[in-house]
Amino acid sequence: MARIALEPLRKTLSPSRFDRLLHSVVTVFGVEAMITTRDTCELDPEAATEVMRWAARALVRAAIAEA
Repeated sequence: MARIALEPLRKTLSPSRFDRLLHSVVTVFGVEAMITTRDTCELDPEAATEVMRWAARALVRAAIAEA
């Protein structure tokens, strides 16, 4: 799913930067991230999802700024 969401950036980023962004987004928006935000951070599902969205947006902005 992350690959589909990030696909519009494929033309903007080099292949290696696109892959790095994809891998980074998966780490902050996967099942493990949900478990961490819920269990370790003790966030409710809505807050956990918002934190994960914020992190993913920050990664996308950073990748675009690097390009």
